[in-house]
Amino acid sequence: MHMKMNIIVAMHEASRGIGINGELPWRIPEDMAHFARVTQKSVVIMGRKTWYSIPPKFRPLKNRLNIVLSRDPETRASIVSNTPGCMAFASLELCLQYLRQLHPSTIVFAIGGSSLYKEILAMQMLCERIYMTLVSGGPKTHSFDTFFPEIDETVYSKRICGGSGEHDDWKYKFVIYERPTSESVQSIETISQGH
Repeated sequence: MHMKMNIIVAMHEASRGIGINGELPWRIPEDMAHFARVTQKSVVIMGRKTWYSIPPKFRPLKNRLNIVLSRDPETRASIVSNTPGCMAFASLELCLQYLRQLHPSTIVFAIGGSSLYKEILAMQMLCERIYMTLVSGGPKTHSFDTFFPEIDETVYSKRICGGSGEHDDWKYKFVIYERPTSESVQSIETISQGH
């Protein structure tokens, strides 16, 4: 079994927006529960801004190996020294080298932000699945300053994962984009039902 790289993201369907001022534009408890269920007992990789967007009381994300990417040595040192069980690397490449050597059969999720998603999607054949919460609606005044890159639909096939609903003014549905050649990590139905 080889290391499996995945992306998980909540994205505004019409605009591809994923963030505003370093925060999620919405608070959808069902999406947070879905995120926790899908990523538990895996490795989560994130950029510095995503790390600091997580409320301190929830850092590190429990039952997951948390890895933060930052080019700044002081930031890496601060994160590692202040957060037991968290690792930091200067680049995605160094992080992947470490994981391939010491955790070759692990399941990995990139959880943000936008530049990390873009880097992973640009690396041909690295990402096997994109777990996406498609969000629509919301207040008429909502806006975004961070966006998810376009998905190459010649590489990834969209599969409906099941599960949709509404919270406040937001509507959401869970979908998975999958490389047709990728091995199944778990069945889509199993993940969507939380088994």
